[in-house]
Amino acid sequence: MCGIAGIIRVSPSREKYAPIPDEWIDILDAHIAWRGIDGAGRFFDSTTLPDGRIVEVVLIHRRLSIIDRHGGHQPMAAAKTDTQRFNLIHPAITLPDHIAEHPDGIAITDLREAHEADNRELLALIYNGCLYNNQTLRATLETAGIAFDTRSSDTETMLRCFLHSREAAAQARNQPIAAPFLPDAEGMYALALWDRSLGAVSMWRDPFGEKPLFRMLSNGTLAFASTNAALLQLHITQHPDPRRRTKLLDRNAMEHWLRFGFNAVETPCPDIEISPPGVDVLHHSMIAASGRPSLKPILFFIFLALIPISWMISAIFAIMVLTGIAGIVSGIFAWRHKFRRPPLLQPSDLAEHLSRAVAQRLEADEPIACLLSGGIDSSLIAYHTKQHAGTITTISVRMPDARYDESHHAERVAEIIGSVHHTVDIEPDPASDLVHLIECMGLPFGDSSILPTYWACRAASLHAKVLLTGDGADELFYGYDRYRAADAMRFPASLIARLFPSSWLGPATSDPTSAATRRRRFFEAIKHAGYIDLVSVFPTPFLNQLLPKRNRSFRLTEDSMPEKDAKRPKSAVQARFWDLNNYLPADILMKIDTASLAAGIEARCPFLDTQLAQAAIKTPQRIHMRHGQRKHLLRSLAREFLPDDLVDRPKQGFAIPIGEWFRSDYGSMRTLLMDLVGTPAAQKHGRPFGRIHDTLTISNQFVTRLIDEHFAAGDLSAPSGATRIKPRDHSQRLFLLCSLAIWARTLEQDIEFG
Repeated sequence: MCGIAGIIRVSPSREKYAPIPDEWIDILDAHIAWRGIDGAGRFFDSTTLPDGRIVEVVLIHRRLSIIDRHGGHQPMAAAKTDTQRFNLIHPAITLPDHIAEHPDGIAITDLREAHEADNRELLALIYNGCLYNNQTLRATLETAGIAFDTRSSDTETMLRCFLHSREAAAQARNQPIAAPFLPDAEGMYALALWDRSLGAVSMWRDPFGEKPLFRMLSNGTLAFASTNAALLQLHITQHPDPRRRTKLLDRNAMEHWLRFGFNAVETPCPDIEISPPGVDVLHHSMIAASGRPSLKPILFFIFLALIPISWMISAIFAIMVLTGIAGIVSGIFAWRHKFRRPPLLQPSDLAEHLSRAVAQRLEADEPIACLLSGGIDSSLIAYHTKQHAGTITTISVRMPDARYDESHHAERVAEIIGSVHHTVDIEPDPASDLVHLIECMGLPFGDSSILPTYWACRAASLHAKVLLTGDGADELFYGYDRYRAADAMRFPASLIARLFPSSWLGPATSDPTSAATRRRRFFEAIKHAGYIDLVSVFPTPFLNQLLPKRNRSFRLTEDSMPEKDAKRPKSAVQARFWDLNNYLPADILMKIDTASLAAGIEARCPFLDTQLAQAAIKTPQRIHMRHGQRKHLLRSLAREFLPDDLVDRPKQGFAIPIGEWFRSDYGSMRTLLMDLVGTPAAQKHGRPFGRIHDTLTISNQFVTRLIDEHFAAGDLSAPSGATRIKPRDHSQRLFLLCSLAIWARTLEQDIEFG
């Protein structure tokens, strides 16, 4: 578990070559340093292409050491020697750490001046995550005659796998060079692999996107990092011209962030991409061409101009016919597949999968603990950990508000399974912690549960450095009530809701969990974006008032206006699929990744094991939600060792009374909210969201109304002095606006010092 970053730049010739600026390297390093407190390293290399161009690379690493503390240093590089064996290259010097003041300094490997090595094949790897089948892959490679330099480093295992696959592919194709590929790796990872002989960098992310990776490609330079904050600051530094900064934010992406508080597709800056799961090989030619105008659109229009209209009509007709035939054929195959009964996941199969997944995640040279909330997900993880490890440590957090405290349930579970349990009392500082987390992430993250998740990880760090969690179970095993609502939105409910006047639903209540509030939200969602509105912090009616100009947007895309998109989820199956591709990676996994590393620990999620997840996804909804019960399979497993009152108790999750904290100023949350977005000066004349106003034109008047209604819901006077306010709870909406204002303020500071 670490922080990674890097820069690859292609210079047109040696005469125009200039080294990558140290300032750029320091910017990336400074914004990932919090992710790894145990080590720091930098790797420099360059290669000259046959046409005289120079490809220069720098890889940056911050390490949180979990496996093989002394042997797993990164960046890890290996070069082929005269004996045709790849040997690891060890750092030549160590410089003082001017970024995070790490006592061991920054290990430097600089091969840019090693001209005698230009002809040697070399791979260099930086890697964030954990390889769970590390020992299995090591044994396989050792059987093939490959020797290891480290005791058990999963980084070297990954690097040796790349080297072995590369050599095997080259021999099979009778070619001297072949691009490496990733073997059957089970784990969480975001990595970058530099191949000197190809002048290319390959980037991988695990299938669920557990580990974040962002990249920026422009003007012959590729930069990537574990945090968006790193690339955003680098982008500002690279473009000092204020006119260039008018394109700093993207309207559609920002609307998406305001709607959900997360975004799995786009960052707020259009030049920074979220690296997709899987592999992406960026060759030097692709990097060199970035930023140059493409001739393809021009050539395409010239080609169209030369084609007679009659030919175009014939081509369009042929395409329509072929499309129709393809649709019929695919429909036949779909019906055949529908009548094939897929293998059903039974509780016994699930227990076997889960037991294996937990066992794989127990390799560590540091203490391991289980985060125990008392719910069935974390209880199952703790139970299977106990079966394999014998003695385990479980940790729960006693929340400051008794209504949200689940520690007594966790203590009962710990007693049943026989773990060494610690209930930790926390003294939260939510205002300062929120600012810290948003600055670390560099994104306007809108899920308030990041605060208790961070406090739980910080409490766990007192007893362990590796934490097993139950994340992913709700998305894989239909754990949300909103899945039942997604099915209920079909006809005839959809027709009734559209004909049913909203005024008949009665006034909105101040309790967000009341039946009346949930009923109103359900009917309003049907009238607009359906399931999308159920998961939105700002559903369509609220978003239209917050952004009064959005309906005049000329881009009606799924990202900006999902209420206009016909592909939005219309069933529980589609809703679960949407969550797996959006909510899980961009909210749940981003939250646990940030919270755990900010607390100096590694979080592992056994439910995201590849085989377990595939079995859960292939199992029909009727099995997961038998008799309308959420997570039927997991509940069946939990009943084998837990009493019914624990298995069937209502889902609570990591919730905090953030709305009440805004009203009571607990932990300075009201002060933070009012200073950022609620002061009269900011609402009347100021720009509480900085340059985001230029992109979205946020209605300050509507923000004031939200604050007034929220305070009125707690029987408090409106901060603006307004009267006749309708009480309504806006806890999560105000939290998202608060996070947005923190991020906007950080952005302005970066621009000022950029």
